[in-house]
Amino acid sequence: MHRSICVVYERARDARDASKALMRSAFGAKTESVRVHYRRMIDGKLTVSQTRPGAGAFWGSLSMAALGSVLALFGFGMGESSMMSPWAALLTGALFGGGFGALAGALVGTTEPEKQLADAESMLEGGRAAVVAEFSDPTTADAAKLMLMRMNGVYRTV
Repeated sequence: MHRSICVVYERARDARDASKALMRSAFGAKTESVRVHYRRMIDGKLTVSQTRPGAGAFWGSLSMAALGSVLALFGFGMGESSMMSPWAALLTGALFGGGFGALAGALVGTTEPEKQLADAESMLEGGRAAVVAEFSDPTTADAAKLMLMRMNGVYRTV
């Protein structure tokens, strides 16, 4: 069973410190993900932090490398008048597809807010910040929630 916890702090610095403490504790190895979310204004626009562009880049490059290699194999490496050998076509397609997928995945990852953040957004007004952690074990999630609450956080359901 997958369980998320959300603990809100009065300042973003307190939330970052709590997140670091959680990751250094015994619960850090048992977390599936830990993120600090806060609202800030830049040039009069509301931005929400923090998302993971690395995950989007990884999966984007992996999927586009596979697709690019298959398309390049059939387009350039097979047939009566092939432009290159099948292995060269696979490698070329994987390189170009992987590069394009990594770039696209990283860009998408920086602009797409998380689904839990939409629920917690109203709690982040006035400079508050939230630590959102995901666990696969409910008892570990409860223990981590108590640890975060001892660091002057307030538990919120999301």
